[in-house]
Amino acid sequence: MSRQFSCILLILLFFGCKNDSSREWVLFDDLSKQEGLPGKSEYFNTPFVTAGDRLYMIGHQNGTFPDLGWHVEGEMGGIWLHPIKLLDGFTASVKVNEKVFCLDQADSFINFPFSNLLQFRPTGSGIEVERLHFVPDG
Repeated sequence: MSRQFSCILLILLFFGCKNDSSREWVLFDDLSKQEGLPGKSEYFNTPFVTAGDRLYMIGHQNGTFPDLGWHVEGEMGGIWLHPIKLLDGFTASVKVNEKVFCLDQADSFINFPFSNLLQFRPTGSGIEVERLHFVPDG
């Protein structure tokens, strides 16, 4: 899979839900009205799935994408457009005052009926980052 396609896919995932007229994130407005199920810290090293009718993502509740699966050993996690595996996973980092913080250990995980929300509070950064997983149908 080309790197350009992967970047375009991620851009669409991040910006596909923005309502330009109000500059508000439509999905976040809908999310605030939904009841979420907070993950327990003892389960942060267990899998989650975010699924649409064609695309799905499998990773761990702590925000990582370790080798998962028994059907095809170690290759079932990541982002899939079945039968094509688009990405094995991804990670992000933020730079605050010339210091880089890797977002690879979530502090909380919330599962919603149609999405997942991970919250990161990197130690010593003074910031909070939220990562929303959402896969639209169709």
